[in-house]
Amino acid sequence: MSLNYSSPKAYSFVRNRFGKNIPHPETIREWYRNSDLDGESGISYKSLEALEKKAQQMQEKGEKLIVSLLMDEMAIQQNITWCRATNRFIGVTDCGESAKDDEITAAKNVIVFMISGLNIYIQQPIAFYFITTLKAKHRVDLVNFILPHLFNRGIKVASIVFDGYASNASMCNILGANLIPKEFNYRTHFMYNGNKIYILYDPSHMEKLVRNNLSNLGAIWVGEKKVEWKYFVDLVEFSRNKNLGLAHKMNKRHIEWQGQRMHVRTAIETLSNSSAESIEFLMMKGIPQFAEAEATIDFIKRFDRLWDIMNTHRIKHNASNIYKSALNPENKNEIFIFLHNMKEYILSLEVTHPKKKKRIQLVKSDWKTGFRGYVIDIISLTELYRELVEEHHWLTFFATYRISQDHLEMFFGKIRAMNGNNDNPMPHQFTSAYRKLQLQCDIPVSAFSNVTSLVSSNVLTISSFPKRRSMLDKEVDEFRNAPQSDFQPLVSNSALDAGSVEFLEWEQILAGEYLTDKLQDPGIVFAANIIERKLKTCDQVYCQWCVKVLEDNEKVNNQMCINVDRDIPCASTYQLCKLTDTAIKFYINNEPKFKQRIYVDIVNAIEWEKIFPLFYDEHHDTEHKEFLVKFIIDEYINKKCAYIAKHRNLELHKKYLRNKLRKLTHALHQ
Repeated sequence: MSLNYSSPKAYSFVRNRFGKNIPHPETIREWYRNSDLDGESGISYKSLEALEKKAQQMQEKGEKLIVSLLMDEMAIQQNITWCRATNRFIGVTDCGESAKDDEITAAKNVIVFMISGLNIYIQQPIAFYFITTLKAKHRVDLVNFILPHLFNRGIKVASIVFDGYASNASMCNILGANLIPKEFNYRTHFMYNGNKIYILYDPSHMEKLVRNNLSNLGAIWVGEKKVEWKYFVDLVEFSRNKNLGLAHKMNKRHIEWQGQRMHVRTAIETLSNSSAESIEFLMMKGIPQFAEAEATIDFIKRFDRLWDIMNTHRIKHNASNIYKSALNPENKNEIFIFLHNMKEYILSLEVTHPKKKKRIQLVKSDWKTGFRGYVIDIISLTELYRELVEEHHWLTFFATYRISQDHLEMFFGKIRAMNGNNDNPMPHQFTSAYRKLQLQCDIPVSAFSNVTSLVSSNVLTISSFPKRRSMLDKEVDEFRNAPQSDFQPLVSNSALDAGSVEFLEWEQILAGEYLTDKLQDPGIVFAANIIERKLKTCDQVYCQWCVKVLEDNEKVNNQMCINVDRDIPCASTYQLCKLTDTAIKFYINNEPKFKQRIYVDIVNAIEWEKIFPLFYDEHHDTEHKEFLVKFIIDEYINKKCAYIAKHRNLELHKKYLRNKLRKLTHALHQ
């Protein structure tokens, strides 16, 4: 399964080479299809069940499952697909401002929530949502929706980790924190049901932002001394010109980092102790261009130690560098002293404003995110250690790597690795990979990933259960059992009188017509004909008496047919398709489960004796007519929604240059 996930071609080659002794790819696909795993956007209850079992096992041992909630976004291709299995569009915006628009909006990103254990090494994705843009108030809604599901299952969320988006800071301020204070009195936690949830910025993102800001600004003031980017440039040029093999790892790609701005290793190697020692060595040797590099050397060494503290994964006894060992009672005093001094050091940094031409505090400037994020991390890490280790004794040491977003980035890397390498997968590819990764966790991380795994990944494997019932049957029952006051029927009780179709609230229905194609009666007749042909030829639904009903009942007028040489569909089939088409236009933006709603609404409204009036009751079970109606409605919705998704994608992709000049770009090797 892992080989088939990474490369179907390689799997087929191995299968053919070894005498077809491994399952056929279609067999593996059938395993996935028949599993009862959550593949839809939203919260994954199967993942929560796996976490709840783990929490119960720990409670039996007198322990408590302490976790950190990670959240991050991933870019995807704008594409909409109709999924027959879930009866929903895949790739449509789930939440945010655009989700409330009157038209189908294709998502540009997907936001994923993952759990990372602090006292046990597990990582588990628990939810994802397709989004275009997500403001702070919508992020608050998502967090407030997810937290109860975790706490109610005996899982304590100690912290929440994210990157440097401004909307994340605004989200935390709405929740009760204060990440943008005037006098640096940061409040780096918010309360939820009496529990403190601490806020941390991902150290990997902060390290990259520090490198980026230093490069873009050119210089940062520390008192009357300057930290300058030119020393990094001079170090690379001096090493290349003199052909010296100094201890640093920097080269041209570290200076021209713009093409690898997401690569964490490049930023770490730039602000590493080896770079500081190389610059210090050249300064001590009296090289003129490094004569005033003391402030830069001190800056690099400080941030190198801070990165080491924020990236520990185990206790290292008798280590030469105490900062690379996880926080524990033996090294906490030295590390806390350094963290306090580092916080004061960052708050003292200043930068010359390019327009005002005067020095301002860096944490109050436009380039504050990386530095302010580190200040918040220092405060939260100190308070987390005191609460989890010293007060409640839930942990014996604190490994900061477990609160890193690297786990989520590696999960994204595994999703992109499906079927090769795809940086921006389509929404249906993302959901497929997300579902498969819940069944298997041994997919390796690419060597070219943005992050590097320090320890082996440990995503909980979710057991697969056979499907009990179809999604449509289960959700139709929900609508049938709902109180009738919950909704008003769209179709009138006299909808099929005299062969005509009448609708309530006609102006309101037509308001949504622009969402679908201009399909007139001949087009609906054509679709009805295709549906009847499937009923007559498909072995899974074939019934000779149902076929006879379709042949013997009244046909539609020949003038409505596109091609009179084809079979003419039954008038009742056409009327059901007509009702369904109009209902789609009305419900497609007003109901998330519009397919089930359409079916229940039409079934409750029609007069059954006028649908297929010539029906051979003596040869049929009582459920045959209901099945026939349900099949026609179901097939028409599938075809119509697939058509809507296809034309919506054409509108999205018509601006792509590659689609218009595909042959030319191939000829030019672009």
